[in-house]
Amino acid sequence: MASFMLQQDGNVSQFMLWWLSVGRPYKVPEDPVRPGPKSHEFVMFREGQFQVEQVMLYAYAEVPTHRHPNVDTIECHLIGGGKAYVGDKVVAERQARIRIPAGALHGGVATCCNVVLSFQHWLNEVPPTFVTDDWEQVGGGQWI
Repeated sequence: MASFMLQQDGNVSQFMLWWLSVGRPYKVPEDPVRPGPKSHEFVMFREGQFQVEQVMLYAYAEVPTHRHPNVDTIECHLIGGGKAYVGDKVVAERQARIRIPAGALHGGVATCCNVVLSFQHWLNEVPPTFVTDDWEQVGGGQWI
């Protein structure tokens, strides 16, 4: 498998297309899994500042309005239902690909278990971990 870092100067869209085109490789970091009260996270691939994280939202999980100031993402909703929004606009009610720029307010609600592939470019020299580590909540609700 060729390295993404050797082929691209890198943005999250290029990274997603590269990862899909080379057979969806696994490059799992140490301690790649984090279970939580409303979700389960699994880092499937990490190279440099880029990673693919699978996020499983439990049934009826409400994701309050928040932002990730240092993570540029594309979320591919694979399984499940509910609503997702970026800013004040509903962008998906079922399986979809959603672009969430770093710092953009977003959230949603799951009507059943949802599985999301989150393609991430970690910015500002912040080392990649789990996307919930770069979480700034806005307003009410509770996540972590």
